[in-house]
Amino acid sequence: MTEIMQRYDAAMELHEAGNTDEAIVQLEAIVKDDPNFALAHNALGVFYGRKEDFDRALEHASRVCELEPNDAFSFVAQSIAAIGAGQSAVAEEARAKAQEIQWAEIRKQFEEAEQAKEIADAATDATDAPNTQNAE
Repeated sequence: MTEIMQRYDAAMELHEAGNTDEAIVQLEAIVKDDPNFALAHNALGVFYGRKEDFDRALEHASRVCELEPNDAFSFVAQSIAAIGAGQSAVAEEARAKAQEIQWAEIRKQFEEAEQAKEIADAATDATDAPNTQNAE
């Protein structure tokens, strides 16, 4: 386990023990050292939201969206933080992006299922075909 992950786990333990304020301090130190550590930004977004510091929650939720642009949940979290911060346009844009990502994933899964069905049908057709080599 990396040192940064160990620090993150320690911050989560602080939160679970009821010391969210100290967890926030530790997580802020983590993102200062590694601004691309999405897990810490995500936790900060959640913790600041619970403390009703929605501007900070939105700052960290938005950073997660930059770091994880294909994760629908990140955009849902950003939308929730934006609602709390009174930024309805940002909230709506994030909600729309989350929905776009979810629909793209559904389309991808559907296309993969269709391809798998075509392969299975072709295999079935091949095994059901009469054996012409032994027919002589």
